[in-house]
Amino acid sequence: MCRLINCCLVLVAGLVLVPAASGCGRLPGGASARCVVDFKYFNVEATGDKAGVDAFCKSATAAGEGKIDNPQGDKVCTHDVSQGGRKFTLAVYVRPDADQVSRDGANRLCQTYAGMH
Repeated sequence: MCRLINCCLVLVAGLVLVPAASGCGRLPGGASARCVVDFKYFNVEATGDKAGVDAFCKSATAAGEGKIDNPQGDKVCTHDVSQGGRKFTLAVYVRPDADQVSRDGANRLCQTYAGMH
């Protein structure tokens, strides 16, 4: 379970530290994207600005997590996030088979995302 929690921290740290690459700002017309990252017992769905969503998903998958088509379980929280001028929304879902440690980890992740406005 520590791995799961550490992956969340890596994910958050990676998101905060992802540098804006040349040409990665908001695309003309406000292009948007969607990505769902699977953390075994909970999922995080990112929607919104394509550059922000792409950076989030790249960071998460670099930490060893996989992408899935749709979130699974009950939504725990939704937060609008702004990182490096990129604005997008993160939603955390907890799967029905998650144990209490995983649910607590998802709640801590929600608190972290709440501080990233």
